[in-house]
This record gives sequence, structure tokens and C-alpha cells, in this order.
Amino acid sequence: MELLGGYLPYCETIEPAEKCPALCRDKNDQPFLDLAQSGKADWLVTGDKDLLALAGQTVFSIETPEGFRRRTRGGEAHDEG
Repeated sequence: MELLGGYLPYCETIEPAEKCPALCRDKNDQPFLDLAQSGKADWLVTGDKDLLALAGQTVFSIETPEGFRRRTRGGEAHDEG
């Protein structure tokens, strides 16, 4: 619980008010797409293959943690999953 308490001051609460037009084949993953859409996210960083399969089909980027790390550390590599 201490870890979460230290993290929360840097978080913004988002209500899933907007549905993402991309539909995930795993219905349990759809809320993550809807939250990213509602929150106007730039990226959805995930290791989930069902979400990664939708890369390029949303207004936000969907990429693996490794791809995000490489890209944000100055490398041009982009991992599609």
C-alpha cells in the first residue's frame, strides 16, 4: 500500500466517458482502451497481445514497455509487439 500511496499524487483520475472505436477481442481489456480514449492518452503501454494487436488502429499509440523505453531513451526503434 505504501508504493501506491507514493504513486497516487502523480496520477489523474479519468472517468471512462468515451468509448474507443477500436474493439478488443478480449472484452476484459476494452476498459483500458476506453480509459486511454477518454483521457486523451498519447500512449497505452502494455504487454497484452490482444491490446498490442490494435496498434495503429487508435488515436493513441499502443506499444510494449520495451518499445516505449527504447523510443523514449532516444532510440528510433519502435516495437509493434
